[in-house]
Amino acid sequence: VNIDIEPLIEHYVTTKIRDIQNTKINIYPSEARIKFTCLQNDFVNSDTALFLPKIDSKQVNHKTNKCLVFLKDVPRNATVISVEPKEVEILLTKEK
Repeated sequence: VNIDIEPLIEHYVTTKIRDIQNTKINIYPSEARIKFTCLQNDFVNSDTALFLPKIDSKQVNHKTNKCLVFLKDVPRNATVISVEPKEVEILLTKEK
């Protein structure tokens, strides 16, 4: 019996965090670093554009001014290991 096994590879992608409410807000940090694994033969660099880190600005913790980061979309051939940061700070700015 002969079984072909494809190697599992680990990758990182850094991408901009967006608000699902589509409001223009300042987020710190503004990018998320996503660590994931996939089969070597299934990996296509363009698939990394399918990682969509999001926040929901309606769910801000008003005591800390922070919001949880979650992935709205993930490529079908990837398994997410971690997303950093786990939460971001909403920066308030005054207009002159």
